[in-house]
Amino acid sequence: MLIRIASAVALATLLGDVTTRTSPPAHAQAPTTAPVGIRVVPVSTADARRPAEASVAINPTNPDHVISTFIQSSEPGKQPRSSNWGYVSTDGGLTWSGTPTANPEARVQGDDVIVFDRAGTAFHTYIAFDGIRVERPERAFSGIHVRRSHDGVTWQPPVAVVDHVNTAIPMEDKPWMAA
Repeated sequence: MLIRIASAVALATLLGDVTTRTSPPAHAQAPTTAPVGIRVVPVSTADARRPAEASVAINPTNPDHVISTFIQSSEPGKQPRSSNWGYVSTDGGLTWSGTPTANPEARVQGDDVIVFDRAGTAFHTYIAFDGIRVERPERAFSGIHVRRSHDGVTWQPPVAVVDHVNTAIPMEDKPWMAA
């Protein structure tokens, strides 16, 4: 829950909203007060499973278009353990809609980074792996993938920047991007 609050505060700071919220919605589980000049807006829903590792980007061609990506845990016993989710706002971050991202190989995903280029195209990079910390895994992968979108809802299929197949070594970790 803390990362969702931190992400919302970071988002509010980035958006420059100057209103103050003194009591969050019940589902937000946010602090009861926010610093002056900060508006706390929950991005994920109250039933989101441990959202973490958030990244937020504002479209330079349309500041009302904001995308946030982060991981959410799967239900206990389901695979993968965690997968990326994308959330989109078209009103400057006041409201959000989210969906899980495509994960056709059912790999664990995380360490999301989202950026826009000058033309307003969004790029999302993340790690995708399976079989780490397992002596003899049935499957082993470790890679960094990138995908792109013009609206944050419809994405091109991901492209592997690096993908170690049949091994989880080296473990690729936390990609970064600049556009």
